[in-house]
Amino acid sequence: MSRKAILLNDTSNENHLGCGLVIQNIKKLCRENKVTLLDTFERKNIHPANPRLLSNIELCDFIIVNGEGSLHHSSEATSGLIEFGDKPKVLINAVWDKMFLVGDSLNNFSYISVRENRSCSEIIKSVSKARVHIVPDMIFYATGSVIIHKIGYGDSVMDFVREKFKKERNYFPMQVSASYPDIYAYVNWLKSLDLYVTGRFHGVCLAMMFQVPFLAVPSNSHKIEGLLEDCGCSDLLIRDKKEVLLKKKRAKELVPQAYSYAASAKQKIEESFKAAIHSIGVSKRGVKNG
Repeated sequence: MSRKAILLNDTSNENHLGCGLVIQNIKKLCRENKVTLLDTFERKNIHPANPRLLSNIELCDFIIVNGEGSLHHSSEATSGLIEFGDKPKVLINAVWDKMFLVGDSLNNFSYISVRENRSCSEIIKSVSKARVHIVPDMIFYATGSVIIHKIGYGDSVMDFVREKFKKERNYFPMQVSASYPDIYAYVNWLKSLDLYVTGRFHGVCLAMMFQVPFLAVPSNSHKIEGLLEDCGCSDLLIRDKKEVLLKKKRAKELVPQAYSYAASAKQKIEESFKAAIHSIGVSKRGVKNG
C-alpha cells in the first residue's frame, strides 16, 4: 500500500545542478518505495501562513526533510525546517555543523541520516546515536571518456574562491544559466578533464562517481572535509591554487579509492531510505525521546 508524504526543503529551484540531481533521486526513491509524494516545498515557503503546506500536512502520512544546504551554523531557516509539522518525520541527506539552537526538535524524527562522520559526531550531542545513520549524499544514487589532459575549474559558495576560479579559461560553475545549461553538459565537461578543481561539494561527488581525478577547496561547512575523510581521500583537500600541480599526481592515485566509496553509496542510500520509510510505522506507536 502506498503511503503519502511531503518533502520539505526542495532545492531543485536553486539553479544548482547538484541540488537538482539530489531532488530527482529523492523522488525516484519515493516511487521505488511506493511513497506518493504529494508536494514539495522550498525553505522560503515553510511557514504556518502557507495554506498549501498546511493542507498537504493534513493529507500526508509523514514528512521527509531534506537536510542539504541548511543544517549548519544555526540559521533561522534551520529551526523552521526541523520543527515544522506534527506528522511523523524523517531527516535525510543532512550535514550537521555548528548547530546550537535545536533543543529537543530532533526527537520528533524517527530516522536521521547524515552524510559523513563529522556530522554524526556533532548531531549525537543532541539526539541518541542509535537513531543516527551515516549515509552518503543522495547524489550518489544517480546512475552514472575521453580524457584530453586538461585541468578544469568548478566554482564555490565562497566568494573569494569563486572569483579566483572564474578567471581560469576552463571554468564551469554549478549554477544553471544560458552559458552553463544543465547537468548533462556539466557531466560531459567533467568527464573530459584530466584534473578537476572545485569548491563545490556536489562537484566532488560527481567527480568520484565518474572517476575523474579531483582536488577540493573547503566550503562553508565541513561537508567536503567530512566526505574526504570518510572515503580516505583527505590528501585531496587544498587551501591554495598553488597546490594544484603539487597534488595532481596524488589526485590520480586516489581515483580508485574515491570511486569505491561512490560505487558503494547507491546501495547504502537505497537501504537507508527503505529503513527511514519503515521507521514511520514505528513512530506511529510513539517515538521515545533520547
